[in-house]
Amino acid sequence: MVNDRITYNLVSIHPYQTTVSRQVEPRYYPPIDPELCNNVPNSGSVNPLYHPPKDKGPQPAQFRNTSHNGIVSPTSRRKFSRKLDYLRYIAKHQHTTLALITLTLSHKQVHADRVLKRRLFRVFLQELKRKWKVLHYICRYEKQKNGNLHAHIIVPKYIYWNEIRNVWNRIQQNLGYVTRYRGDQKLWHRDGFRYRSDDGKGRSRKQQYKAYRQGLRTDWDNPNSTDIRRVDNISNVKGYLMKYMTKSPKKNESSGFGQDDLLQVEGRMWGCSVNLSNLKGAQTVMDSGIEQELDKIVASPKTRVFHENFYHVYTVQADDLKALGCTRLLGLFYEMLTVNFPGLSPPELF
Repeated sequence: MVNDRITYNLVSIHPYQTTVSRQVEPRYYPPIDPELCNNVPNSGSVNPLYHPPKDKGPQPAQFRNTSHNGIVSPTSRRKFSRKLDYLRYIAKHQHTTLALITLTLSHKQVHADRVLKRRLFRVFLQELKRKWKVLHYICRYEKQKNGNLHAHIIVPKYIYWNEIRNVWNRIQQNLGYVTRYRGDQKLWHRDGFRYRSDDGKGRSRKQQYKAYRQGLRTDWDNPNSTDIRRVDNISNVKGYLMKYMTKSPKKNESSGFGQDDLLQVEGRMWGCSVNLSNLKGAQTVMDSGIEQELDKIVASPKTRVFHENFYHVYTVQADDLKALGCTRLLGLFYEMLTVNFPGLSPPELF
């Protein structure tokens, strides 16, 4: 009987872990006309080299329903974790800082989420590349308690807060949000300063008065709509960002979905730069030389190993492969970096 399956071990090298997974793929047969196969003289039956297409069966559950119901799936969390590892690695080797940018609307949302993404947030992401030369980012869309869409963006570069605010306010004015903000503030403070007990930001009277004085100086045309903070000085920066960027609304016990359907983001909840999408790392098929280098990784006291039936995960930093003498794995990783991130200069191999 002809074996129509090929089995091999695939090794994938990433910045902070190396994985080995068992791959099973169909054996390739050149296309043969079934009519010709059935009419082969003295064959007695259909040509054994002809394999009719097999029924693929039901579609996997993760592809049957693409609606997210406001919940971040385990698959999305794994993808986010992988992309975040690459951002951290890029920031480290470019000697820059990892920063978290937050963009908010200055007035009650009056456009659909998809419109805001296309007309405002996507324009800001383009400005990141054009104005600040930021080529790598991860973006998460979320709803505030007041129902407004806002965005969190992780970038491997710190940008001064006033530059970000000026650019974002100019962009959100494309849909008139600064003008609406100015009208609201002038109406509220028409008789002088008035304190808001529910300003949505939890600011004290003193803080609100300071903002009021600033608003008068700028004629309310530069609202405080952005925030940026360094995050690489946090002890567990990955754990912090994973929790911050992949949080989901609390589940309703009766329905299993988020508490308020109105607070669900329309369309995609997160995205990233093109060079961070579909990252598979540096990949190679297992051979005796690669197996010897994996044995060195396992023997290292810094390595944590996780085994499952069809895959193994070794938590080792790519930069530590040099000290372990894993030159083939390291060379493959650096080659992948130069292809996917041309502007990144990894350390020397030797």
